[in-house]
Amino acid sequence: VTAAQAALLLALHRLIAHIEADPDGALGSVLPDRALDAVRHHLKRPADALTDVAVRLLLPLLQPRHLRLVGSLTATSGDSVLDVFPPPRRNGALPPVLLFVHGGIWTLGNRQQYRALGQRLAFEGFVAVIIGYTTWPRATATEQAREVRRAIAYARAHAGEWGGASHRVFVSGQSSGANVSALALLPSRDEAECGGEPACAGLIGMAGPYDLVAHFEHESRRGVEKASMMAAACAPLAAHSPTLIVQRHAQPLACHRVLLLHGEKDITVPPSSSALFALELARVGQHAEYVALPAVTHLSFLLDLMTGRRCDLLLAHLKRFCGLEHGVVEGAREQIGPAARL
Repeated sequence: VTAAQAALLLALHRLIAHIEADPDGALGSVLPDRALDAVRHHLKRPADALTDVAVRLLLPLLQPRHLRLVGSLTATSGDSVLDVFPPPRRNGALPPVLLFVHGGIWTLGNRQQYRALGQRLAFEGFVAVIIGYTTWPRATATEQAREVRRAIAYARAHAGEWGGASHRVFVSGQSSGANVSALALLPSRDEAECGGEPACAGLIGMAGPYDLVAHFEHESRRGVEKASMMAAACAPLAAHSPTLIVQRHAQPLACHRVLLLHGEKDITVPPSSSALFALELARVGQHAEYVALPAVTHLSFLLDLMTGRRCDLLLAHLKRFCGLEHGVVEGAREQIGPAARL
């Protein structure tokens, strides 16, 4: 092998390794700016249509029958439509209500794509509520947070009708949904509607970007910042960064407790985003926990939940945090150990 061939093979090996490690970043580094701009402005409709088809065709093949049989009802709160999944089994006490705000770069996705998640959470014992909200460009992150805040209030008012405990309403979100959920619980945004009282029992953030200024730098290093919708949906970035807002105002979120979950193998949003947010919340007196999930990427835990795969450690933390300890399997209980309670 000549030196030129060896250099070419080495370059090819590095390119393949880069693509395998970060396919989004690899794509962003080779596409011209005009193409990246087109992706940002025209991705939503085809991406949502493709995902809708995949969910309809593939999930029934992957989801166990006992989960497919979990039923739901629909409720409307202002501009939001909620899919509510009461648990098929009851163990006496009223179960907690767990709201979920989907991610998708503040732009992609809809509540129907997460029906299987609602069914899985209901089967595990929660009253699961999938929140449908308006996405960018029809709504900014601020407007999305307002919709989520109203959905939380609606859930507290109607939890009893769904068979859940109104004093145990938790809101969760994944990726951009976690950011929107945290924004919805900022005290300055909540005081007018809740009279200063906590909006809900707790926040569960999953793989969320909470400092968008730092996250924009992360996107830039990956080469995806021009294709990402974040800068447009969340302008100005500092005003939509819960970590920075809590730091500036020295006030905790309008909830009793916070649990931040993050996959250790997440390259889309680095785990440091959740860890630093937890530290900042703890600094202002909030009960905050940070849990690193081993061998978990940005989306893998959602797919595992939706397809009925075992997620003992994740579910154990969710149930412990929300008061469903009776549903924690013994093996997972041993793995939990103390979360990083800060």
